[in-house]
Amino acid sequence: MTERNQDEWFLARHRTPVIAILVLLTLYAVSSTVHYLRSYDYTDDAVSAYRSAQSKGLAVGLLSQSQSEGLIDNGKAIRSSIERLEKPGNAAFTPVFDRLMAEVKSAPKYVGSASTGGACFLFPVIPVEGESIDKIVGFTRFCFKDPNDKQTYSAVSVAISNR
Repeated sequence: MTERNQDEWFLARHRTPVIAILVLLTLYAVSSTVHYLRSYDYTDDAVSAYRSAQSKGLAVGLLSQSQSEGLIDNGKAIRSSIERLEKPGNAAFTPVFDRLMAEVKSAPKYVGSASTGGACFLFPVIPVEGESIDKIVGFTRFCFKDPNDKQTYSAVSVAISNR
């Protein structure tokens, strides 16, 4: 049997498994694309929360990425400093943040307990100080568990989009 005849014989005999493998590979490629299209993006929700706070005359305390990273990484988040940075309008972001945290499976779920004097402070994060809220990149939340310990906190920083 010539080499060409062997190839034709192989394809004729194994056509169904070869087609099945090609179909499975195609489905895998499509499912990867579908997963990407289902990724989360809370930018519009965050901007709407900001505009809602502004329309009510409530100021919003924003953090730049470098401020957020500095407070988290260098342990500079003293409760009194964080309390001064937060404004009344920051509460408008809580529902957006809660929905986002429910979607981000790896995010820690710690919340300061109000009954023990604990408190959490939520901030929208923009790339650079002075940027528009339309450029928002994420949220940072600081939670202080004990009212007598003004320096021990947990912090969560999460992007509002995974695109």
